[in-house]
Amino acid sequence: MEVLIGGESSIDTTSTYVRTMEDATRFLLSYGYNPDDPSDARMMHAVIVEALAFIERELMPREWRNGVRPPEEILLCDDPRWLLVWAAEHEDSHRIRRAWACAVLRVMHSIAHIEGSYRYVNVDAARAQIKARFEDFLRRDAADQVTGFGQGETFVPLVKFEWKAVKSRQSILLKLLHKRANVAETIYDLVGVRMVVDSQADALLLVRLLTDFGIVSYANCIPARARNNLVDVDKFRRELDELRGLLMSEKISPEQFTMRMGNLVLPSPPEDIDNPHSAATYRSIQLTGRQLIRGMNPAFQWLQRFDEAAEALQGSPASKALMELTAALRGWRGMDREVDMCAFFPFEIQIMDQKSYTQNNQGAAAHGRYKSSQLRAARRRVLGEILNLTP
Repeated sequence: MEVLIGGESSIDTTSTYVRTMEDATRFLLSYGYNPDDPSDARMMHAVIVEALAFIERELMPREWRNGVRPPEEILLCDDPRWLLVWAAEHEDSHRIRRAWACAVLRVMHSIAHIEGSYRYVNVDAARAQIKARFEDFLRRDAADQVTGFGQGETFVPLVKFEWKAVKSRQSILLKLLHKRANVAETIYDLVGVRMVVDSQADALLLVRLLTDFGIVSYANCIPARARNNLVDVDKFRRELDELRGLLMSEKISPEQFTMRMGNLVLPSPPEDIDNPHSAATYRSIQLTGRQLIRGMNPAFQWLQRFDEAAEALQGSPASKALMELTAALRGWRGMDREVDMCAFFPFEIQIMDQKSYTQNNQGAAAHGRYKSSQLRAARRRVLGEILNLTP
């Protein structure tokens, strides 16, 4: 009930209600795997091995080297049903085995979600199509460095433009293990870009241009992922109106207007920190859009290969057979479409001014400390009981 209607994550439960191997089989069938199917059994064994390796290498390398390791039966386990049964044990004599079984199952659950969500998603195709949408609006210098965003006279100078590095599987897994929701669908920044501008005014102008030039559609943005602790927009609007009034009454020149706008610095809006691993000093505008990604239909590509082979073998019995085969296959639904995959894929945009960028990369806001905080949270969540039991 705590998970189903209470909002608790399943990996935060401390034991299972699986008492027998029959119970475990029913649990896995409900989860989506058949332990009696050789293919599923091999896949689940591989997940056990990956989970143990992740715990050893990422969560407790020092303790593991010093001999803090799972009992032998867990290290040699090739059937997740045993882990489910051991996780339900309550006898004090099996306390260590139960704690380790729970820890391994928590990591396995996260790996299973990564497999289910991304195995059949072409992340490389999504990244290439999202990047292509930016390219037409990027200004570059002679050294091919990005210097601005926009078109014609409507552009914003950029201090820095960088695509986020491709996340490793270990990084995705670590992020899942510290997130309360713990589902792979909540990893939104597999594709991400950081854009650094001179001033707060340029940051807000850049947000506007991203929509004006069709890089993001406000209808396809994810409201729950919107974050702005860089500039108080309401105060900025009031300051802008005042400066515009001075300009229109000719009390300041256009050059003075531009200079004062560039120097305008306002405090960030009050906001609750929704990510406990982000430093309170981290300043940025963050938005998450979604782009419809289109992929090639592999069936259509095979039909093209059959056509090419039939043409190469023209006049032979094999050519006639291939032509008949492709004619029959083209009658099947979906076989005649070149573009088959159409799915929305999320991408993250971070915008900050130069001052904030410098601050974000120093002290408590530095990325290294952010990752260390993530790692500590994942260790506590996965290995809490084991660490308490370890001298």
